[in-house]
Amino acid sequence: MAKNIAREQAICIFFFCHKYTESNVKKLLKRMETFEDVDICYDNDPLQPVLLCNEKIESEPLKYKRYSTSSFLIENSLIKQ
Repeated sequence: MAKNIAREQAICIFFFCHKYTESNVKKLLKRMETFEDVDICYDNDPLQPVLLCNEKIESEPLKYKRYSTSSFLIENSLIKQ
């Protein structure tokens, strides 16, 4: 099981398996910003991302795990952390 999936990769997987490219990441991150109080996470398998309200994710930290942000995207100022 692949454990090193970045948040941006998970977003591409979640939104109908978009190819993981810079342009798709930018487009899908904007789409994610339109959802209030919701974030992407996973339960057992990082390859099966789900959207849940932040309160639910935070209330069950042993069950739901958040993805880390891609360091490449941060270092190249492609996204804000």
